[in-house]
Amino acid sequence: MGEIASTARVAVIGPEYNAFLYAAIGADANGTVVSVLSAMARMNLDPWQETKDLAALSAKAATRRLASLIAAVPGGPSDPNEPALIAARLVKLLPSQTRSIVPPLPPRKELLDLKTLATSRMALYALLALIALVLAITWVRSYQPPTAAPHATHVSQAAQPTSGSAKQRFRFGTNGGSA
Repeated sequence: MGEIASTARVAVIGPEYNAFLYAAIGADANGTVVSVLSAMARMNLDPWQETKDLAALSAKAATRRLASLIAAVPGGPSDPNEPALIAARLVKLLPSQTRSIVPPLPPRKELLDLKTLATSRMALYALLALIALVLAITWVRSYQPPTAAPHATHVSQAAQPTSGSAKQRFRFGTNGGSA
């Protein structure tokens, strides 16, 4: 149960710390390469929180702290001078130690403050209302009620034949009476 609680408290740090966390300290007695991350985990320390704390220190203080951690790693270096040399190399990988070389990014302004967000939302609603109005007007203008069909009883007399002879003249295949 305590293990779950400690996992939930993992400090969130950015990818700029990966070079430090995954850097090799050396090999243990079994020949397995030990990284900063695995060494801190072996000592039951939170690697992300420790890294964040080290980055906040000066280079000299971070080197001393990291050297003491490396010396305490189970199966770590046997030479008493080696932890200080390893720590000095690793501290250079911390982002705070490279800030003097690379200028920091200026603080990022919020993309939208609340006033701008409210104004943008109102503009969006107005645009949607305008689109709905244009669509409604287009639909009303294009809608024409169906016209009433003429009744079958109002057939014009001009279309009706007046005599039987006219019927005979327009028969196909006949030429007006005699063969």
